[in-house]
Amino acid sequence: MKKTCFILLLALLCCVMQKVTAQNIPIEIVNNSVFPDDKVYVAIIGKKVSDDTPIYYDLASNNAGDASLKALTTDLNTLHKEGGDRGYANVFTTLDRIKNNTVYVDKTHACRMFFGFNSPLYLHVNDNNGGYAGADMQNPTDPNIDVRWELIEFTYDRYGVMFINTTRVDAFQYPMGLELYGNAAAGANNPYTKRGEVNTYEEIINRWRAENGGNIFSNCLKNKITKDNLGGIIMQPSKVGEVKNQGYFDEYINRIWREFSSKDIYVDMGDQLGFWRGRVNGNNFVLISEAGPRKGQTAVVGKPTTIDVIEGAGEFARFNGNDADLPVQAMFCGAMNRGVIRTNLASGELQRWGDTGSFFKTDICNPYVKFFHQTDISHDGYTYAFAYDDTFDQSATCATSYPERAVVTLGGFCGQTDPITPQPEISAAPKPVHPAANVKSVYSDSYTSLVPGMFIGSWSQQTATQEIVLDGDKALKNTNFNYVGIEFGGGEINASDMEYIHLDVYPLSSFTLNVYPICYNNDESVNDLLKKPISLTANQWNSVDIPMTDFSGLNSSRIFQFKFDNGNGETFYLDNLYFYKNGLPDGINAIEAAVQNTGTWYNLWGQRQSGDAASLPKGVYIHNGKKILVK
Repeated sequence: MKKTCFILLLALLCCVMQKVTAQNIPIEIVNNSVFPDDKVYVAIIGKKVSDDTPIYYDLASNNAGDASLKALTTDLNTLHKEGGDRGYANVFTTLDRIKNNTVYVDKTHACRMFFGFNSPLYLHVNDNNGGYAGADMQNPTDPNIDVRWELIEFTYDRYGVMFINTTRVDAFQYPMGLELYGNAAAGANNPYTKRGEVNTYEEIINRWRAENGGNIFSNCLKNKITKDNLGGIIMQPSKVGEVKNQGYFDEYINRIWREFSSKDIYVDMGDQLGFWRGRVNGNNFVLISEAGPRKGQTAVVGKPTTIDVIEGAGEFARFNGNDADLPVQAMFCGAMNRGVIRTNLASGELQRWGDTGSFFKTDICNPYVKFFHQTDISHDGYTYAFAYDDTFDQSATCATSYPERAVVTLGGFCGQTDPITPQPEISAAPKPVHPAANVKSVYSDSYTSLVPGMFIGSWSQQTATQEIVLDGDKALKNTNFNYVGIEFGGGEINASDMEYIHLDVYPLSSFTLNVYPICYNNDESVNDLLKKPISLTANQWNSVDIPMTDFSGLNSSRIFQFKFDNGNGETFYLDNLYFYKNGLPDGINAIEAAVQNTGTWYNLWGQRQSGDAASLPKGVYIHNGKKILVK
C-alpha cells in the first residue's frame, strides 16, 4: 500500500514539474502610439521547438493555459487586399480583441511578432513547410508597400531561455520599446533588460533630417506610407540603391587594404575571438590568432565592396575553408560600419575594435548605424541597426534564463520612466593605509593612477559598469555581472617589485569572484589565464589582498589589463585596485622575531583574523592593542 501511494505521489510530482516546465510566458503589449487598439493588427509566426513545425499563434484564443498554436499552411491564404490577388495569411488579430493586451508564448523559435498599423500585413504562405513571403520594401508592387508596420523577434527555447529583440536591420517605421523580466529568485542571469527608442516618431524623423539632410543618406527617408498621414520611414541603407551603389566606403576600404599590405595589423577582438595579427596578401586579409580561444587558427577576409559593408554580405559572408572565417568577417564588417579600423597607428600598436568610446569617431562610418546608436535615440545606445550589430554585444537583444514576462511598448518609451529597483545605500570603501611610495595604483582616489587612460573594455560582456560617488569617493558600480575587463588604455604597469594586489569589493549577494591580472609574455603573446577565486561576503566591503606569488607564471613586469568573471547577474562595487609592497609606515616598528601569540589578531579594518602570527600574510595588524608589522 505504501509503495502504491509513493508511485502515485511521484506521478503527481512529475505532472507538476511538467506543468512548470511548460509554463507559457506573457508578453504584454502597451499601446503608447497614436493608433487606437482596434487599428493595431498583431500576428506571431514561427516554429515549434519540439519538432520545427511551422506555426502561427491564434491570438483571439490565446491564453495562459493554451498558447493556441496552429499550423501555418496554404489554407490560411484567405485574406485579400483587392479582388483577384493571390490571397494572404489570415493570421492577424486587432489589439482590442486580445484579452488584457497580453499574449502568451510557448516553446517556439524563429518567431516574428508583426504589428500592422491601420492595416494587417499581407503575407502569403507559399507551401505547407512554413515558407511565406514577407514584406519587400524594395519592391514597388509589394502589397505592403503602403503599410506602416513593425516587428519583434523572439525565441523561447527548449531550456527555458528567452531571446527577444527589436530590429532596425530593415527600417525604422515607428518607435518600439522592449523590456524583459527574469525571475531573480530562481537564478535568472538577467533580471531586467530594456531596449528601444526613447523619442516620439516626429522627433526621430526630424532628428534624421537635421543630421543627414545634406548627404547621400538623406535618400534613406522614404515617403511611401499611404495608410496614415504621419510621414515617411527611414530605410536601412542596404535597402536603398541611391546609397549603397555610390561607393561610400570605397576610399576607406582601399586605405585599409593599402596600409596593411606593408605592415601587420594587431587586433583585440574580445573574449570570444581573442587577439589576432594579420596582413593583406593580394585582395585577401589573412589573419592568425595569437591568443585567446582560437589561438593558432587562421581567417581570411576578402576585399569587400561598399555594398558588402552595408549589407553584411559578399566578402563578409564567405567561407574560405577556415572555421574562423565567418566570425572574423563579422568583426571586420562591424568595425567598418563603426569606423574603428585605424590606419594611423604605429607599427605593432594594438587596435581594440570593441572600445565603444571610439565608435563613429573617424572620418567615415555608417550614419544610419551611428544615428540609432545614439543614447538619446535608443535606450542606453543599444539597437539592431545592421547585420552584425551583435558583435561586441551592441544589439537590441534581451535574453534571460527563467523568464517571467516581456513588455512590448508601441510608440517607444517617450514619456515613460524605468521601473525603480531599490538598492541599499552603502558607504565608501575603507581608506587605504599603504604609503604612496609602496603603491602602484590602477584605480583609487587615494593614489595617483599609473593608467590615466583606464577604461572598461567592451568584450561582449553583459555587465553594465558606471562610475559613481560614495561619500565623496569614486567607485565602479557593476550590475548584471557576468565578466568585466579594465584596460589600461595602451599602458603597462611594471609590478615586479610589488608583493600584493589589493582591491575592495562590496557585493549585494555572496558569490565567488575570479580575479585575473593579464600580462604580455616575453614573446609578446598574452597571458590571460591566471586567476584567483575570491569568496565575497554580501553587504559589506571585502578588503582583499592577493599575494603576487599566487599567480604562478605571471610576467609581473608587463601587466596591461585586469579581468573579473564568474558572474551570474550580481551587482557589486569595486574600489582601490592597486599593487603594493610592504614597508615601514611612520610610527610602526617591525617585529621580525617571535611575537607573543596570546590575544586576538585584527587587520586595520577591525576584522578578526584566524590563526597566529606565523599563519598571517605579510602586513600591518592590531595585536594586544599595538600595531605590529608581520614580515
